[in-house]
Amino acid sequence: MNLKLTDKTYLIDNVWAFVFTTEDDIAYTAGEYVRVQLDHENPDEEGPKRFFTNSAPPYEGVIQITTRLTGSTFKNALAGLAVGDDSLQLIK
Repeated sequence: MNLKLTDKTYLIDNVWAFVFTTEDDIAYTAGEYVRVQLDHENPDEEGPKRFFTNSAPPYEGVIQITTRLTGSTFKNALAGLAVGDDSLQLIK
C-alpha cells in the first residue's frame, strides 16, 4: 500500500515529522509500529525497509513518522521526499 506524503515539518535540531495518508482506511492503536519500504539508490546494509512508531494519534487516521535524520541512506531518501510523493510503501 503506497503512502502519500502530505506534510513534512522540521521540529528541532535534525528531528523531522513526516505525515502520510492513504486511500485505504488505517486502523491502529496508540504506540503501534509500522514497517515501511522506500526504494532508493545505494541502500545501506539494512536495506530499503524500516520499522517506525506511528506518532500520530489513532483518531487522525494518518501515519506520522517522527525521526532524527542520522545520515543513513534510508533517512536521506525519506528527507528527500516532496509533499505529494507516494513512493513510501506500508508493509503489512
